[in-house]
Amino acid sequence: MAAAHDSALFALRSDEEFALADLLEQLQRKLSAVRLNLYRRIDSGRRPDSGPTAEGIADRTLADPAWVRQRIRLAETLAGRLTDTGFALGEGAISEEHAWVIHVTMDNLRKSLPVSEYDRAQAMMLEWAQEMDPDALRQAGKALVQTLNRTDDDDDLLRTQRRNRYLHLRDLDDGSVGLSGRLDPACAAAVGAALDPLAAPRPAEDGIPDPRTTGQRYHDALGEVCERVMAAGDLPDSGGTPTQVSLTLPLENLLGLAGHHPDCPRGHAERDEHGRYGGIADAMRHAAAGGGTGGREGPARGGHSSRDDCPICATFSLHLPPGITGTGLVLPKKVCDRLTCGSAFLRAVIMDPEYVPLTAGRGSRTIPAALRAAVIARDKMCTFPGCHRPASWSDVHHLTHWKDGGEHSLQNCILACSVHHDFLHYENWLARIGDAGIVEWRPPCAWGDRPWRTNRIRTAHDPYAAYAAAAA
Repeated sequence: MAAAHDSALFALRSDEEFALADLLEQLQRKLSAVRLNLYRRIDSGRRPDSGPTAEGIADRTLADPAWVRQRIRLAETLAGRLTDTGFALGEGAISEEHAWVIHVTMDNLRKSLPVSEYDRAQAMMLEWAQEMDPDALRQAGKALVQTLNRTDDDDDLLRTQRRNRYLHLRDLDDGSVGLSGRLDPACAAAVGAALDPLAAPRPAEDGIPDPRTTGQRYHDALGEVCERVMAAGDLPDSGGTPTQVSLTLPLENLLGLAGHHPDCPRGHAERDEHGRYGGIADAMRHAAAGGGTGGREGPARGGHSSRDDCPICATFSLHLPPGITGTGLVLPKKVCDRLTCGSAFLRAVIMDPEYVPLTAGRGSRTIPAALRAAVIARDKMCTFPGCHRPASWSDVHHLTHWKDGGEHSLQNCILACSVHHDFLHYENWLARIGDAGIVEWRPPCAWGDRPWRTNRIRTAHDPYAAYAAAAA
C-alpha cells in the first residue's frame, strides 16, 4: 500500500502491479460492506426531526441522493433475506455492483416462489458473481427470473408484471429524449389501440408511399395522441393549472429578431421611451402596422449591425434559445413556430428584453396560470440543491403562506417538487430568494450551522445564464 503513495509505484513489475490492483479491489469491496452497514445504522437510528437519511448523508458527502438511497435499500436487503450476499461482499468475494445486481434480480422474482427455490436462486447468483462481471451477471439474472417466474397461476404472473412495470424518459446528447420502459399487458393493449390507427402509413395524394419508417410513424402517433388529449382538456390539473406545454419565449425570438444579451451596450444605447430596445420597439410598431418582423437578424438598430458592434455578441456569437419548455427542453425555432400556431395545449411566457417574466398579484388562493408560468420561467426546475426534477413535476410554494398574507407574486413563490415541498412544511427546511434573485435553501437547525445553498443544476440547465455570465 505504501507504494501507491510515492514514486515506488512506478518501479513495480507487471505482476506486482496486477497484485496491487487485486489487493485494492479486495479492500474496496470490504470498505463497501462497511459503508453499507454504516448507512443502515444511520438510517435505523435517525431522529424524527433530522430529516431523511439519504439527504443528510448527501449534504455532507456531496454524493448523489439517489445513489445513497439505493445503498440504504441494498444494505437493508443484505441484512435481511440476502445475508449470504452480504457475507460474500464483506469477505471481498463479490463487489458492491455484483451485490446490487443480485438484489435487483431477487427482487424481480415472484413473491410466491418457495423459500427453498429462492435460496437456491441466490446461491446460483453468488456462484455466477464470482465468474462474471456485473453486466454479464445482470443478463444471467434476467434469464433466471424469466425461468423461475413461469407459473400456472395467472394472478401471480399478473402481480409480477404489475410490479415490474415502468416508463422512463431520459435526455440524450443531441437534445432529443430517449424513451424506455416495460408495459403490463393491459397498458400495452391500450397504448397499441391508441397508436395503431395514427401510426398507419399515410401515402400522399399522388400515391407516393409514406417515407417514414415504422418507428418514426409510432413516434409521431404518440405525440399526436398527447396533443389531442391535452387539447381536449380531459387531463387532471398539473400544479393547480390545466395540463399544458409551458413554453418560455424571449420577445426578440417571438418577433423574429436575434436580439442582444441583457447588458449589451448596443441594447442599452437603443432603448425607446418605454424602456424597450429600439429594434424591438420598431419591430412591434412595424408588425402592428401590418408589416413583417424582418429577417433572421431583424431590422438594423440605429443603422448599425445588430451584432458586430457588440464585442460580447461578436465574440460568443450569442443567439438566444428560441424556446424552453417547463421540462427544460430547448426547442428549435421551427418547433416553437409550430407550437405557437394556435395550439390549444400551449401556455407561453414572453420574456422582456431584460429576460424578466410577467408577474401576477394576490387574488384567489390558487396559483394563477400566468404566475406559475412566470415562476417556471425563472426557476426552471425544483430549486432544492441537487434536485433535477423538472418544473412539470414541481409545485409552486409560497415563502409566506397565502393564509398569512403572502401574495401571489414572483417574489413570494418558488418551485419545489413534491418531495422537497414536504421538506419545507414537515422537515423544517428553510428557503428564500437571495440577493442574486436565485432561490436558496438551508437544512434544519438540528443539522448544525449549515450554509444557504442554491441548485447548481438549475444554473447549468439555464440557457439564459450564458448571457449573464458573458456580460459579467
